[in-house]
Amino acid sequence: MTYAQFYKVKGFEKMPTLTKHAPTFKIVEKIDGEQIKNVAYHFKAKGEEPFYKMIIEYNDAETMRSYVNSQYGHPNNDSEWSFDSKEGFQMAIAATGNKLIIEALLPIE
Repeated sequence: MTYAQFYKVKGFEKMPTLTKHAPTFKIVEKIDGEQIKNVAYHFKAKGEEPFYKMIIEYNDAETMRSYVNSQYGHPNNDSEWSFDSKEGFQMAIAATGNKLIIEALLPIE
């Protein structure tokens, strides 16, 4: 998904503030919910600016661990999860502290 597609799907009323770190940039969406504080969406800054990583910050590590265990079970790659996206690239999931990191391992351009 490109940044332009992401913007339409999320239905943001106004363009969110971007934090640019060449060669990537991110959008942080504040959730302030019962379980989740915020979600950071990361994009590559080249070409069509593909979405490649999401970092979900939970209110506490216990809530995040409970979610990860219910969705993914035990890690299948040391302390992480990895699997085929069925779209031609690998996915990696890592849990650290109160954050869940979901990343598409896209080819280097």
